[in-house]
Amino acid sequence: MERIVALTEGNHVTLHDLPPNISRAFGEREESPTRVTEEGVDLVKTINDIERKMIGEALVLAQGVKARAAVMLKLNRTTLVEKMKRLGMEQ
Repeated sequence: MERIVALTEGNHVTLHDLPPNISRAFGEREESPTRVTEEGVDLVKTINDIERKMIGEALVLAQGVKARAAVMLKLNRTTLVEKMKRLGMEQ
């Protein structure tokens, strides 16, 4: 993340500046991810998508500093790192 900030033109990191494993978390969905339809919902995938999105947002706000992102998410840093590994967000 620090490298992204250093290499980004301008004052803001945009979605296009992020690596794919993090930017995927910000993809728009057509329906609310928390809405259950008659076809059903993949609860595990939905929860993982929400966690990916929130972790990605926290990392952007924390400029890639995992300890600060963990504080924002009210997690221990080690818990954040383990969640990132489980969700395929390793860096």
